[in-house]
Amino acid sequence: MSFHNGSGGTVQVVADLAGFYGPGDGFQPETPTRVLDTRNGTGAAKAALGAGSRLPLNLSCKVPAGTRAVVLNVTVTGPQAAGYLTVYPDAAAPPGTSNLNFARGETIANQVIVPLSNGIADFYNGSPGTVQVVADLTGYYGTGPRPRTASSP
Repeated sequence: MSFHNGSGGTVQVVADLAGFYGPGDGFQPETPTRVLDTRNGTGAAKAALGAGSRLPLNLSCKVPAGTRAVVLNVTVTGPQAAGYLTVYPDAAAPPGTSNLNFARGETIANQVIVPLSNGIADFYNGSPGTVQVVADLTGYYGTGPRPRTASSP
């Protein structure tokens, strides 16, 4: 693994190992599909994610049974305060790492690969203010391709 700094200055780099995949865990790309948008109620209530709050997102109807993990493009927009967002398998407590770090008022996106727990991924707002969250499903890891129906491409 290599990191490249393309700027004219120095940077600090932090990398968290989130997991791995091996034989039988093939990646199945999908046409990007919006699965969460707290601004308009897609996938959850139409409301910003509160300070220190968790939002469970059920993806079981979006991916086939046996899906181990999903690939999401996650965007934070309109945060009232600086903080972080963590996406993780449905559980009682969020892990001690972040997927997105943001400043007040910033819109920022990042790709996330998150294991599912009973088809659910949780989003945690680690800031003292509310934040809008958007997520697009771009693929999943499982044991094979999604079965296609007559209307599927």
